[in-house]
Amino acid sequence: MTDGLNHFGKRKIIFTSFLLITILFLPLLVGAQTTPIPNPLKCEDIECVVQTIADLIAGLVTVIGTIMIIIGGIQYITSAGNEDKAKRAKNTVLYAIIGIAIAVSASFIIGFLREILSSSGD
Repeated sequence: MTDGLNHFGKRKIIFTSFLLITILFLPLLVGAQTTPIPNPLKCEDIECVVQTIADLIAGLVTVIGTIMIIIGGIQYITSAGNEDKAKRAKNTVLYAIIGIAIAVSASFIIGFLREILSSSGD
């Protein structure tokens, strides 16, 4: 009985190996060409990639910061004279503005450093 299981196991291994080899080498046999993957960033060098990612993050932080400013304004309006709630609402708006300023300035700083480094390499 054990011999039958071994025979079945050998057949399974042979079939799996044949299937794997067929799948891997079939494109070579039929002469299939590979399809190039398009570059979504449209960048060829690391500086462009860093700048693109920084711009993306700055845009994302700006959107989130704007939403937080709106939330802070709503919190301030609904604080109903409660000084603790009003202070938290003001802090929300303040930190959102600081976050937007940091994100936008970081994008400009990266662009500025990119220009300095590319002009010094000439």
